[in-house]
Amino acid sequence: MLNFITWNPDPVALSLGPVEIRWYGIIYALGFFFAITIIDKIFKKENAPEGWIDKVFIYMILAVIIGARLGHVFFYGWEYYSKHPAEIFMVWHGGLASHGGAIALVICAWLMSKFMTKQSFFWLADRVFVGSSLVAVLIRIGNLMNSEIYGKPTDLPWGFYFLRGDTAYANIDGALHTFHYGDVITLNGVQQYCTSQALYDAGLLLPCHPTQIYESLAYLIVFILLMWLYWKKEGGKYNGLITGVGFTGIFIARQIIEFLKNPQETFEENMTFNMGQWLSLPFVIIGIILIVRAIKKGKVEYPLPQQAPAKTGNKIDNKMITAEELAPIGSFSKTHGIKGEINATIEADFDIDNCDYFVVDMDGIFVPFFIETLRFRSDTTAIVKFEDIDTEEEIRDFFGKTIYVKKELIESETDDALNIFGYSMFNEKGEAIGKVDDIDTSTMNTLIISGDNLIPLAAIEILDINHKLHTISIKLPEGLLDINR
Repeated sequence: MLNFITWNPDPVALSLGPVEIRWYGIIYALGFFFAITIIDKIFKKENAPEGWIDKVFIYMILAVIIGARLGHVFFYGWEYYSKHPAEIFMVWHGGLASHGGAIALVICAWLMSKFMTKQSFFWLADRVFVGSSLVAVLIRIGNLMNSEIYGKPTDLPWGFYFLRGDTAYANIDGALHTFHYGDVITLNGVQQYCTSQALYDAGLLLPCHPTQIYESLAYLIVFILLMWLYWKKEGGKYNGLITGVGFTGIFIARQIIEFLKNPQETFEENMTFNMGQWLSLPFVIIGIILIVRAIKKGKVEYPLPQQAPAKTGNKIDNKMITAEELAPIGSFSKTHGIKGEINATIEADFDIDNCDYFVVDMDGIFVPFFIETLRFRSDTTAIVKFEDIDTEEEIRDFFGKTIYVKKELIESETDDALNIFGYSMFNEKGEAIGKVDDIDTSTMNTLIISGDNLIPLAAIEILDINHKLHTISIKLPEGLLDINR
């Protein structure tokens, strides 16, 4: 049976002259390494472009560190930093707040979704959250190595004597006393600065809850749950589900464990709910909303660009699309209105009925965009609305870009000629010939039947087929129609 644990590790792992490498920094770095390894495996599973993972790695680290630092400055230490603004940037002096890191990570995911992935915010947020939750696990272990952010006194057998802690609890004459580093205290008749070590040596120091371990274990459970949801239950296909479960699990745990912690700042000492609990509440509410929303909405499929076309192509619906399989059909011009529509010039005929998406070259990567509406204003102009693009600002990136479709949607004139029932025929002068009533392929020479006219397909030259207007322009040999009269 445990009889309390004396905790006194040196927070410095290695000293190189004036440079100190702390366990906290090493463990933090390991967290990022493991997180990006997991995210990389997820991206590879979904065949995301190779360049995405490097950008996620860099921007995720910057977002978490900058956000956590600013969170500490504004949420916990503004009274001090407002008077010492130069110290805001001195991260090496300590002071990071997880809520700030979480907020910055959300902003980072939103920006990267808008400018890099061109997908729903939750596509990236859900996948990044799986790995990032492991960072939270290891950060609390780093706090343990620093002997910081621990709890109030406990008589449980796994209580820790934090000999390097800045806050110390002591039982003096049967009364509980709280001391902070630098307080003056008299021990054995000698007045001295109070330290946890001095109180421990005098037999007065009380063991405290190792809340860093409590939080780390709670976050580990959340991490395992998110991994199970993604890899075993297709959680990544439920838009926002993983983010919702992550927010709810991590910040409910934070809410509960905060009741056991000693105050991190003096202004928290008389608060019923401390700053950490108030900051956690919005995340819990948002998390619950996201879970309900994701379950109601059901599975969502998002086509991802995979590689630049010159390399390996894109994957859509588990079929590879290479550059050689694409054909240009026109280009985008100016935007139309404020709801994400854009004008397009269509210069080639294609199978509209079977065309679900247009492919656009976005910064060297062919990206498929699923068509929500396609309205033709004339023979060669149309208004296009893509799914999940709802503002003028978003569609403005398409201005002047070429529109591609798969080559199989560009039908040859010979194939088109067999699919022109009901089309109006005109000669090269624009004079009406009649409608295509039927096509007879039972003879050696395919015949176009128009009223009483039998027109051999091999005898005519097809000048143009317009599937939008249902017209066909042909060049007839002289006297061909007279034969049928």
